[in-house]
This record gives sequence, structure tokens and C-alpha cells, in this order.
Amino acid sequence: MRSDTQINEDEINAKLQIKLFWAMVITGCVANMVGFLSNLALFGLSIPTVVCGACEIMIIVCGGIGIRLRKTKSAATVMVLVLALVEFPFLFYAYGATMGVYLVLGIIGLAVYFPRPYHVPAIIITIVLDIVVVALSYFHSGAIKKMSIENQAGTMLCSYIIVAAAAAVIICNLINQYALQQQHIVSVSQELEYAAHRDALTGVYNRRYLINTLNEWMNKENHHFMAVLIDIDDFKKINDTYGHLYGDEILVELARLMKEGIEGKGIVARYGGEEFMFLFEKPDRQMAFETLERVKDGIGEYSRKTKQITVTFSGGVEEYWTDARIDELFRNADRKLYQAKSNGKNQVIF
Repeated sequence: MRSDTQINEDEINAKLQIKLFWAMVITGCVANMVGFLSNLALFGLSIPTVVCGACEIMIIVCGGIGIRLRKTKSAATVMVLVLALVEFPFLFYAYGATMGVYLVLGIIGLAVYFPRPYHVPAIIITIVLDIVVVALSYFHSGAIKKMSIENQAGTMLCSYIIVAAAAAVIICNLINQYALQQQHIVSVSQELEYAAHRDALTGVYNRRYLINTLNEWMNKENHHFMAVLIDIDDFKKINDTYGHLYGDEILVELARLMKEGIEGKGIVARYGGEEFMFLFEKPDRQMAFETLERVKDGIGEYSRKTKQITVTFSGGVEEYWTDARIDELFRNADRKLYQAKSNGKNQVIF
């Protein structure tokens, strides 16, 4: 089964492929139509005219088949091969340097459209063929049809405009693709970071993030804060009586209430099992007491509505002073939690 990340990446690449395919079809049709009409007007039904017309038909047919059968990769491969290995070299031999930019466009087309990793040998073969054609054109000095200076200038201008437009469309699409991929990478990184720091069931921070946060806070000069370790009373009994699914519901609801209560005051993390830890940035006992009471009332009300029972929790509060260690903080909070359990549960020891 593919991950959502892979699916999103495939969607981005598929959209780029369609855009590039349409760019080839449209620019190819326009260029060959212009070439066909120009050759027809200047030289009649000559060989270059027939070649341009045949390539026009080929592009239309391949474009239609590619879209109809959703085989745009295969259709693009056929089109770029015909253009780079047949039409462009032939037009250069027929008309000389005025068609030189098409040879460059053929190389670009192979680099963009040809399947990996076969694009490299295809490019090398095309470059060799282009060199041979240029040499033949030079040594045999002759274009199939001689053109006036005005026609040469017009042909060259049209060639540059068509090639520039095609290259611009390709480059713009590739730049947009790069931007989309960068956004996707950032999004995936954020999702991975979120998953690495969160408890999968409850959505609160996990113990790893808790320890990292404690290390950061402890490294601050003269930082004084408060930690509250809480544990759901008789949680095993709840699981045994009402099932683990309901036990998970209690954990999720308690985590929601804790996140709501701690917002703007610190963080909450799942310490392990049915244990959670509050970290209050300010060691305000009254604020901590009021927050815990609201959470206790909320989980009690939820459990009474769902199963006609009253779920409670016990807790231990420990204040951090400079130079204390994390293990000491956990041990002292756990000791007070144990004391709360021993004293009858449903209470928090400060």
C-alpha cells in the first residue's frame, strides 16, 4: 500500500506530465501548421511542405491517442523522437542555419519528455545526428530550396519565436513543478514532525517531546516552572468492565480537556499508559488547581453521560528550581502521585 505522501507526489507529477504534454501538442501543431502553410505558399507541394504536413498529422494523432487512452508518456515519447530525429534535422538540411534553433529544441524535448534513464543515450544519438546533418549541409552547400534574404529572415524570426515560446512554456511548467514539490516537501516535513512529537491515540505531545521541552526549560537561566503528573483512577477496572475501546475514549477525552485547560499556560503530554503530565510555565498553584478542577469536572461529566460512572484521577505536583534534574522532577512528582493514590485517590498532592 502506498503512503499518502507517495500518492500526493504522484498526483503532482501526473499534473505536470499533462501540462507538458499539452504544451508539446499545441506548440507542435502551431509550428508545423505555420511551416506547412509557409512552405506551401513559397514553394508549393515540396518535400519540406510534405514533411511539415506529415508531422502535423502525426502530432494530432498522437495527441488524440495519448489523451484518449491516457498514454501521454508513450505518445510524448513518439512525438519527441520523430521531431528530434527526423523533422528538425531534415528542416536544417533543407533550409540551413535558419532552422538551427529547432535542433536545440529537439535536445530540450528529449531531456524533458523522454523516459528515464534512456534520455541520456537518446540525447547523445541526437547530438551526433545533428552534427552529421550540419556537416552534410555545410559540405553539400545546398538547401533543397533556395530562399531570398527576406524569406530567410522571416523564417528565422518565426523559428525563434516558436522555439522561444515552446521553451518558455516548458521552463515555466518545470519551475511551477519545483515550487509545488517544495511546498509538498515542507508539508510532509511538518506532518512528520507532528507525528514524531505527538501521541498517536490522544493527539497530545508524547514523552519524547516532553523530555525535550523539559531540557529546554531547564537550560534557561533561573527558570521556575511546575509539573503535574496525573493518573486515571482504577483505569484497569474501566477497561475490564467497559472494554478497551471505552478506555481509549476516556484517554482521548481527558487529553482534549487537558489541552483545552493548558492552552496558553504550558503543554500537556502523555507520560505513559493512563498517565499524563502538565507543564505549567509559571509555578502558579492557584492557576494549576483551577485547571485541574476544570479537567476533573469535565471527565467526570463525560463518564457519567456515557456510562453512568464517575471517572477520576489522582496527581502529584512538583515545582522545578534551578539545577534540579529531570529524573528528580519525575521521581518527586511520582512520589506525590503515589501518596495521592494511597490517601484514597481522586486528589492532587501539592
